[in-house]
Amino acid sequence: MLGVLSLEHEARSRGDLRSLVEGLENPETLDVKVSGDNAVVVVPGGHQVKLRREAGVWRVQDFD
Repeated sequence: MLGVLSLEHEARSRGDLRSLVEGLENPETLDVKVSGDNAVVVVPGGHQVKLRREAGVWRVQDFD
């Protein structure tokens, strides 16, 4: 996906992904808000990961 972005957007996306990965390195420290089968995880750097439980397994629905 990154290969088709402009250089500016690619650099920004790489930075966002790096920040997201670093924020997920210590999952036990993250703020998780669960509402039924949905959850939102706020990670350092201001990113949010939206999760949805499907058949008992939490899956990433979206992230920003």
